[in-house]
Amino acid sequence: MAQVARLAVHLAQPIRGRWAEVGCGPVALLPSLMEYCELTVGVDYNAATNIDASALTRWMYGHSVVVRGDAYALPIRQGSLDGLVALETLEHLDENRMFTECLRVLRPGGILVFSIPVVVGVSLFIRQIARATLRRRNPHFSPMPYPLGDFVRMALKSGDIELHRSKRVPSPCHHLYFSYRAALEEARRRFHVEHIEWCPLPGPWALSLIVRARAPRGSGHGCRAVNGPSPGICATPL
Repeated sequence: MAQVARLAVHLAQPIRGRWAEVGCGPVALLPSLMEYCELTVGVDYNAATNIDASALTRWMYGHSVVVRGDAYALPIRQGSLDGLVALETLEHLDENRMFTECLRVLRPGGILVFSIPVVVGVSLFIRQIARATLRRRNPHFSPMPYPLGDFVRMALKSGDIELHRSKRVPSPCHHLYFSYRAALEEARRRFHVEHIEWCPLPGPWALSLIVRARAPRGSGHGCRAVNGPSPGICATPL
């Protein structure tokens, strides 16, 4: 995750203005964003991790930059962000709703940087073997419970996009039937995808994909009315 975060910061450059991280967790990335930005906000739905994140940002910077919020209804004003980051978060969400909300809060031409796991092809085999090995020490790890036919389709990338669209149920606990190829198709439909980085290496060793995309510059890409109080861009931090 640390390598993914470093690559994400690199792809996001130049970072300036107002940025937010969706699914910030215990602020692995927020301090890096705060070094560059006029204003940075972390958003996460998990109350427990938000408390930790709030305490850490207060200790480091003297104030909290963390708010609790839903990725489908961010407590951020329409068109108020210059950039948005979501690392290893999209696989747990409905990407259609998530991208719609990202477009709402980003200004025209704003930057979206997101990472998603590669869980198809050879990488799926690697992850399944790793999970089976880790399960011997920690019962929370287990191979993803694919029916054999679906596993073969995901592993061979012969039907992963169709399975993603027909069988995937977004969950905070797993990313069963998640296909990065389907998520990229949706991203390209909504944004101008400018760069894709594989992590840690391309090919079968890729475990994550980091994407830099830009919101359309045409007016009217926001999808809903302003959400959140004024002044500022968001609700009161924790």
